Amino acid sequence: MRALKALTYDELQASVLALGLERYRADQLADWVYQKHVSDFDSMTNLPLGQRRDCARQFDLTPCEEVVRRTSSRDGTSKFLLRFRDGAAVEAVLMPMAGHHTACISTQVGCRFACKFCLTARRGLVRNLAADEIVAQVLHVRRSVPSSGLNVVFMGMGEPLDNFEPVVRSIRVLSAPQLANIGARRITVSTTGLPQRIRELAELDLRVKLAVSLNASNDSDRKRLMPVSGRHSLQETLDAARFFAERTKHHVTLEYVLLRDTTDRPEDARRLRALGDANGPFKLNLIPFNPEPRLRFARPEIERVRQFESSLEGAFRSVTVRWSMGTDIEAACGQLFGGAAEP
Repeated sequence: MRALKALTYDELQASVLALGLERYRADQLADWVYQKHVSDFDSMTNLPLGQRRDCARQFDLTPCEEVVRRTSSRDGTSKFLLRFRDGAAVEAVLMPMAGHHTACISTQVGCRFACKFCLTARRGLVRNLAADEIVAQVLHVRRSVPSSGLNVVFMGMGEPLDNFEPVVRSIRVLSAPQLANIGARRITVSTTGLPQRIRELAELDLRVKLAVSLNASNDSDRKRLMPVSGRHSLQETLDAARFFAERTKHHVTLEYVLLRDTTDRPEDARRLRALGDANGPFKLNLIPFNPEPRLRFARPEIERVRQFESSLEGAFRSVTVRWSMGTDIEAACGQLFGGAAEP
């Protein structure tokens, strides 16, 4: 049995033909799954009953059960706890924005990268998600918003480039016009910085965007805060990001978490400015730390955030302070845990 939500359009057509069905049945299946969000073959009423039974024997529709949904009273952000067939659960987030919604999607159950300021990292890695499980998250949260107005960021639980092949396959499915039909330019892959994988992603020419988390202004602090990703130097990471920008013709966004008295000091701003001046026209997002009592860091005062921002003007293509949404329901950057026992 094949996971239907992991099949590219060509693979879906080939599978339909192998069943002895007409080629156009692939389009009917895709419409039921990706546009009408049907989760069982019995509901696909424009397929003859015998063909529905054949499809049920051939394809797995990958159930994605919503365990609980929480919605922020402050900004309308929704957080979904989603469970798969084996009981593994992840969190996905849907954020309403001007003119569109953004879905923040998980790629792993837990994470092995041990970043000190991220709650997900405290779980460690439980397992990777398969491509169809990644796609299933997007389809689940998309039910409540217009599909034409959805952006997708691989920025939830896990490191996307540590689960490279399933993430790439899910992008192909999500961006295919005949399938989920979410334009590749609406998809962003966010990574803690794996230089070789960044280069490989660039070579695939998927036309997605890239965000790279620096989170420190020097190698020693980065290795302390991000023990796994910090094995690669800042310069090595920036070189890979610049390669991605040159290869894909997309501007890369750098992300930098502001931790009080840890990454928001004047010397951090000076070093970060030097990195920006030396490495080309990156965009920079400054992310004030989202308070979490189980983590030992604190958010800087607003005035200090603004001072840090202003000290970087001119060193990057743009500098933006990104205040996370959904903090009141623990749906913001670094707050996802996936419904497991408390760490």
